[in-house]
Amino acid sequence: MQKITKGYLRNLHQNMYIMSTRKIIGIILIVGSLALGYAGIDKIGNNDASIKILDLKIDVSNETAKQQGYMYLGLALVLFAGGIYTLNKVTEVSS
Repeated sequence: MQKITKGYLRNLHQNMYIMSTRKIIGIILIVGSLALGYAGIDKIGNNDASIKILDLKIDVSNETAKQQGYMYLGLALVLFAGGIYTLNKVTEVSS
């Protein structure tokens, strides 16, 4: 059994603070990635339009906005991976 000293309690408190901060940052990254992913999907889906007049079909799409939507999705994936990594990171107890 380890002897409880002031130094031990201080290190324990510091490690608990670091762990809770990392969890909060990880959760913020995951929530941000979900919002960014939704914005990307919305941007991709709302940039297609087609009109059919008699036998003539006209398709109009905004390729620049689609590319921006795909960039949002890529960034969302990176943020999500960073959030998962941050939540799963194991911190060593320093003494």
